[in-house]
Amino acid sequence: MEKQKDLLVSNFEKVKKAVEPLFSGKETLPPLAEEKDYSDSEFASYGIFLSRFGRAIEIVVHIFFKIVEVSEFGAISNSEEECIANMRKLGLVSDPDIWLEIIEAHQSLLAYCSPVQKISICNDIMGKYMKEIEYFLKKCEIYL
Repeated sequence: MEKQKDLLVSNFEKVKKAVEPLFSGKETLPPLAEEKDYSDSEFASYGIFLSRFGRAIEIVVHIFFKIVEVSEFGAISNSEEECIANMRKLGLVSDPDIWLEIIEAHQSLLAYCSPVQKISICNDIMGKYMKEIEYFLKKCEIYL
């Protein structure tokens, strides 16, 4: 049991390191105007921000959530919806629909995503997604 706790704690440290650049990006990058056509140089910092978002979501959803599931439920769920529901049961997420949107946004970024979609995703990250990620981090501190 102590090994599981150590595994959770060490992986939560990785989560915090992965998520921290999102918070610093949110502080330094202004929201994007969806109707503006940004040049590549204007959008470069946001591209880096989106890459960091992707990395953070990979670590949170596809690694940390799975470790928590095994620790708490003895198995990994069969779907992302079930995984998020399990995290809700544990009180680690407040809004499963937002987490499913986060996962969908991440998947959109992995596939081809238009500039307009990228702008929309950036604004969502800086708004409602960051609020949910902040909630998650606070609840994990209590949980662990």
